[in-house]
Amino acid sequence: MAGNGRHRIAFPLTLVVIGVVLLLRELGYLHGNVLRYWPVLLIVWGIGMIWAARRG
Repeated sequence: MAGNGRHRIAFPLTLVVIGVVLLLRELGYLHGNVLRYWPVLLIVWGIGMIWAARRG
């Protein structure tokens, strides 16, 4: 299954993105409460899954 590999990478990639955002916040590159935007990450992840399912 070609799509199965994409789903295996989705969760680790999400963790990496969250880690990078938190690191950038700690280093002072991001200001404010960036964690309040976590639902956007879920929306993008869901759209990616739908896109992958449509492509086969």
